[in-house]
Amino acid sequence: MDNKLQQILEMFPDIEFIKADGLDKAVIGVDLQNYRLIYDYDLTIKTLVEDDEMTEEDAIEHFNLNVLGSLQDTEEYPIFIMTNFD
Repeated sequence: MDNKLQQILEMFPDIEFIKADGLDKAVIGVDLQNYRLIYDYDLTIKTLVEDDEMTEEDAIEHFNLNVLGSLQDTEEYPIFIMTNFD
């Protein structure tokens, strides 16, 4: 488990966070108002490319269809943010 995610889980032991499977490395923080994990979009795509051996195009498509598509069916799904606009 990624160090940042581990720190969050230790700080909030009574909260059951909804996680995106296989994307622990992309966790960058937590929404303190609603207790949702925050993922960096670029790190998410990078993780899919490196860990799942996808092309960047395939990783983006997989993210949109499978990650966002499956998580948005839940009320407290994680937040994905873009921080790099190059």
